Amino acid sequence: MIIKNKEGVVIFEGDNLQGADLQYANLRGANLRGANLRGANLLGANLRDADLQGADLQYANLRGADLRGAYLDYSSGLPFWCGSFEVKLDSKQAYQLLYHFCRFDFEDEEIKKVQSFLKDLANKFHRVNECGEIK
Repeated sequence: MIIKNKEGVVIFEGDNLQGADLQYANLRGANLRGANLRGANLLGANLRDADLQGADLQYANLRGADLRGAYLDYSSGLPFWCGSFEVKLDSKQAYQLLYHFCRFDFEDEEIKKVQSFLKDLANKFHRVNECGEIK
């Protein structure tokens, strides 16, 4: 795989993307299915419409990355750390995140109320027929 930056300069060539420096790389529409992106620096990268199904994004710096239209099913997901701040997402991905949030089992009653409030949006998840509607 060869990856070029926004000026067209080759910044990566190889098979393993673990820890790769892909800052501001244009990966729009890239097939990164199952890619090992663990610890990769994807700061500001364009990942619009990329196929990231099953990709390992643990410890990846996605700050400011554009993931709108990216296919994230079965990926290790967005990291819960500062490296995922300002990630650009679309409504399909928002529904997916809300669906997962609403399927967690919290003991806090206030959070359960929030889950109940969000369930209609969460049920717009593209795989709700497969995973089940939240009642």
